[in-house]
Amino acid sequence: MPRSWRATTKSWPQRPEAPTQRESPEVRDDAVGVEPHDGDCRSSWLFGGWVHLIVGLVMLLAGIGVFSGNFLARTVGVIVAALSLIANFFFIPAYPLWALIVITIDVLVIWALTAHGKEMRQA
Repeated sequence: MPRSWRATTKSWPQRPEAPTQRESPEVRDDAVGVEPHDGDCRSSWLFGGWVHLIVGLVMLLAGIGVFSGNFLARTVGVIVAALSLIANFFFIPAYPLWALIVITIDVLVIWALTAHGKEMRQA
């Protein structure tokens, strides 16, 4: 191509480039999800990881306690399942099928822990 032709094409209005993820104000790498408004709740991935780790350890200890027939472990299991049930109601718009499956499992866990506690104590 002649040098003069390249110079003339550069002076034409260029199509604006699409913003990348780092340039977009709606998406942040260090936040959970997107933040289209200023009033949204923000949390880091690290915080979410620690919360899941601690809740998972509590659930593990409650599960071990349930197999030993401990009443406190059954109570903790019911509380954790109830919190999971309530939290998954908020996920229905994003993941309807998965949220409904988890809600069903939580209801079954709560029922099993409350209805069959005497059988574990007798064993």
